Amino acid sequence: MAPQLILVLPNPAPAMALPRTDQWFSVSHHCVHCVYWVYWVYWVYWVQYAHYDHYADHS
Repeated sequence: MAPQLILVLPNPAPAMALPRTDQWFSVSHHCVHCVYWVYWVYWVYWVQYAHYDHYADHS
């Protein structure tokens, strides 16, 4: 489900084309995109670690 959510996220490129008056919105959108990407990577790592620990626990 997480990969699908990433595909739904808007491309950060259009935010770069916004006028300078919307620079704060552009920066904040970019930060949200980066934070979400880091969260997704952490989630994938946690799931893989949990599965590895699960199999190691039963073996």
